[in-house]
Amino acid sequence: MGYGKGHIVIDFDERYKDYNEYIKTIKDELERKGHEVSYKGNGEFLINGKPYIFIERNVSVGGVPLQRTVLQPKKGYSKKSES
Repeated sequence: MGYGKGHIVIDFDERYKDYNEYIKTIKDELERKGHEVSYKGNGEFLINGKPYIFIERNVSVGGVPLQRTVLQPKKGYSKKSES
């Protein structure tokens, strides 16, 4: 399944029911991949200085349900808006 340009997609083998644990796992995985990450709350991450919105999807892969994490670039953001 394709997501738009700039989206970050992470699939986890383990299912996370605890929201705080899930957020921490996403942050840890992104940092492991070399990204600079902070969680701003309310489903918003700051990744390498750019805001992303967190979306959780449940998808079936080979008949097995998978928890997919999609980080979508926040619309309407530009470096100029920070000034």
